[in-house]
Amino acid sequence: MVDDDVKVELERLRAENERLTNRNTRGVSLKVSAKGGVSVYGHVRGGAQNSKSGRPF
Repeated sequence: MVDDDVKVELERLRAENERLTNRNTRGVSLKVSAKGGVSVYGHVRGGAQNSKSGRPF
């Protein structure tokens, strides 16, 4: 019984791993200015949907 549970969980994790590793990603890049400021490109800005004020941060 335990072996069956372990096999089912292992298969589920393998499928999840396959799904996550085959995602189409645009990539995230960082740019650091001469003064040390950091810009992040290629990410989705989130938080506005969950914010009570409607502002992301």
